Amino acid sequence: MGFLDPYAIDGATATAAQQRRENYKSAKGVTGIDHATDLRVVAVDGSPGVAGIMPGGGSVCVESRREAYNVTNLSMDGNALIDVPPAGSSGATHYIVVSVTDPEYHGQTPATVPQLVSSLSGRTRPYLPLARIDLEAGESFDATSSITDLRRMSVPLRERHLFAWNVESGVEHYRINETRWEGQGFPNFLTEPGYYPWWVDVPEWATHATMVGSWQGVLVRPVSGRWGRIWARLGYAQVNEDYIGHAQTRTVDWNLDDATNPIGVQREFWSVGDHVPVPQALRGQRQPLMLRGLRMATGESIGSSGVYLNAWSSVTFDIEFHESPG
Repeated sequence: MGFLDPYAIDGATATAAQQRRENYKSAKGVTGIDHATDLRVVAVDGSPGVAGIMPGGGSVCVESRREAYNVTNLSMDGNALIDVPPAGSSGATHYIVVSVTDPEYHGQTPATVPQLVSSLSGRTRPYLPLARIDLEAGESFDATSSITDLRRMSVPLRERHLFAWNVESGVEHYRINETRWEGQGFPNFLTEPGYYPWWVDVPEWATHATMVGSWQGVLVRPVSGRWGRIWARLGYAQVNEDYIGHAQTRTVDWNLDDATNPIGVQREFWSVGDHVPVPQALRGQRQPLMLRGLRMATGESIGSSGVYLNAWSSVTFDIEFHESPG
């Protein structure tokens, strides 16, 4: 056949094959859903034995042809409701998929077909996997049954922000003196009530965030029995009146050399990182970013000993928002 007429030119014939190739490019060649909440499989309230597919859309890619089909579900009714039979004496595993029928290749009426199947292997038609349902022996499907989400994003949204700050010459040293559970900013950027220098607009679509906080050139003076924790945080601390929720990394411990008398000073590199969910309340909101820390009380004030930042120190905060199935 050779070359077709140019796509999207007046007077040219636009074929389905050309549109499928455009779909493939848009989906980056990945079979998956369009948005994080699309096509989620749930148990239907008040209808035991029935699974429903939530509204949304996705792309079903065919790698061998470099083509993709778009599938769309407008509501959780009709063929988006699927009967799930009770398990027998040995239990059962079911998969819910959306299969595509293309007359050009399958010789039948075009269709988008949600199906309950026993295996994903050996399938001859393009399909989009949505969920796996595992039933124990004799179990009937209902809201308590195990549903494993198999959805993936075809083109997940991402947005990255990187912040850096060098401790200014001549400023008061930043130490970790807080012992309460909420900790303190480290460094403490508060120069007046309610002021933070690092702010980020959380995207509406952000379901998760990858956060990496780093402290470079932390000055360490060995002293007996001093240790504490550090973490990176999106959102105000719970003690702030503007608090509406937060996302933060797991805490990482810091420990000083257990010496009875200081034996000198050294500088260290500290870092924390995590991939965490973003609470719904934070999405679409402007929120502060903070590097935080605390020390565990083992005696009197840490004074000039311990850990602190000065004019030869710097800090960085790297945050990337992700859209993931949810």
